[in-house]
Amino acid sequence: MRVGITGISSDLGRGLLPRLQSDPRVSQIFALDVVAPTPSKKVHFVKIDLTRPGSEDQLTQKLR
Repeated sequence: MRVGITGISSDLGRGLLPRLQSDPRVSQIFALDVVAPTPSKKVHFVKIDLTRPGSEDQLTQKLR
């Protein structure tokens, strides 16, 4: 399963990430934020500010 998390640098995101990393059903985690998380084999960081106008186009391009 592929999972995407927005706000990975928030308290909630930092708490959720280790649980997803240890879940054998999760093969890839797309971390969407302006701050990169700690590197991991499963984590693919996508630097994006979803509060900016036009970010939906950038997000579409990065997740293709």
